[in-house]
Formats: sequence, structure tokens, C-alpha cells
Amino acid sequence: MRFWLLTLLATAALLGGHAVLLHRTGWRAEYAESNVVANEIRWQRFDRMRPAARVVLVGSSIGGRLPVEALTGGAVPGVNLCLDGASARLGLELLAEAAVFPEWLFIEANTLTLPPSPNETTLRAAFTGFAGRLARSVPFLRAEHRPVSLAYSAFKQRADRRRAGVRAAPDLSQSPPQPRPEPAPPGEAATAPAAREWRERLRPFQERGTRLVLVMLPDGGQDRAGEYALARALARDGIAFFDLKGAWPETAFAYSDGIHLVRPAAQAVAAWLGRQTIAGPLP
Repeated sequence: MRFWLLTLLATAALLGGHAVLLHRTGWRAEYAESNVVANEIRWQRFDRMRPAARVVLVGSSIGGRLPVEALTGGAVPGVNLCLDGASARLGLELLAEAAVFPEWLFIEANTLTLPPSPNETTLRAAFTGFAGRLARSVPFLRAEHRPVSLAYSAFKQRADRRRAGVRAAPDLSQSPPQPRPEPAPPGEAATAPAAREWRERLRPFQERGTRLVLVMLPDGGQDRAGEYALARALARDGIAFFDLKGAWPETAFAYSDGIHLVRPAAQAVAAWLGRQTIAGPLP
């Protein structure tokens, strides 16, 4: 009996110390050791901020690398709801189901044509399960505060800084892309059904005054012909479209794995995008 009592006291002391350390340092994981944990981190942040979030990003792990603080400049509350293994479609569904219609909604265009995955059912169950609800009220139980995730995130950011080298991204002040639709290339009529579906998906946000921004991000030269056709079709409806993938040589950006931007590059991209939209010339 004494052994179990001492064990409980020691566990309580360790958890208490961990909670105090997190509170005083503000540490939180920006990267995670698995896609599941990365999605937990983003969902739990959204879950806590949903009433106040004025800026939201939706997309896949490609957009998940963009730090929302760099996008907003710290001026307005925002959250990154880009989910690994999914597309912007799932993020939009989750926002609509939660009746969250932010002032600004940034939509990563790189995976617009990605079909639904059976994994999404697992994601939804994890988001709404008991552990997720408990993490809302108990900070040290949140995915971003797990010791393993904190350690992994620290090592990953250190590796990103090494990969970034002297310059992680080109000078984004030179020849910026314009948020204007381009002429329809031959064969783009094939995207018409998908474009209609996306218009219906976006309609509730437009009706509530949300400002929509499509963003094609650098991804190491991946073929995005279908996504480009769909994004341009939506842009012709008046939705702003920023093509960072095509505006600068993709080899000028630093990647962690050939597809995902290292953190310094993602920060530069997010900050540029914020200057062009939230704090910039976009009318």
C-alpha cells in the first residue's frame, strides 16, 4: 500500500512540475513524431480558439507547415487547421459543422483534387473523443505538450535550420504573383464538376462574408496540373489566387523532405502572404 501511495505522489509531483514548466516557458510542439499527433495538435488548438479565430488555414500537411503567427503578424488571432493526409475539403467540413466562419480563410490549393480517405473517419473520432475533450481543460494533456512531441519538435526545428542554410527562400519582394485568374487552358472544362462541388462547399463562407484566398504553395516540383485547373476555375469566380509555386523557382526554397518547406522558408512564405492579404494591398 505504501509503495502505491509513493508512486501516486511521485507521479503527481512530476505532472505538476511539468505543468508549471510549460506555463512558465510557453513551450509547445510545432512538429510531431507522427501524422496522427500533428493532426491532434492542430485540432486541439482550433478547438480552443474556435470562437475567436479570425484567420484560419485549411489544407494538407503542405500548408500545415505555415506558422499562423507569421501570416497574421500577431495582430489577429488565427489557427492552422491543415491536416496531414487530408485536403482543404476536410478542414472546410469541420469549420462548417462547428459553425465557424472566420474573417479570413486561406485554402491550400496543392491538394484540391485529393479524394476523401477512410482515414478521415479515424481523424474525426480522435477529435471528438474523450481524450480530446479532456485536453481542452487540462493543458499538460494536450498533444503539443507531450514530452516526446516537445523533444521531437525541438530536434526537427534544429534540423530545419541546418537545411535552410543561409537562405531558405528567394527574395519574395521581387516579382510577386498577382491574385488574378489566368485564361483557361485547353481541356479545363473537365474540371467543371469538381469546380461546382467546390463552389457549393465555399458558398456558406462567402454568404457570411468570409474572405477566401486560394494559395498554391511550393512543394518541390510536384505535378499539380489538376489543382491548377481547379484553382483557376474558382479564381474566375472572384476568389483571390496566389501562386507561389509558379512565381519563383521551386528549387530556390529549402525543404525538409523534398515536399514540405523547412520552418524558415514557411515563415517567409506566410509572412509574405499576410502582407499581401491581411495587412496588404488585396482589396
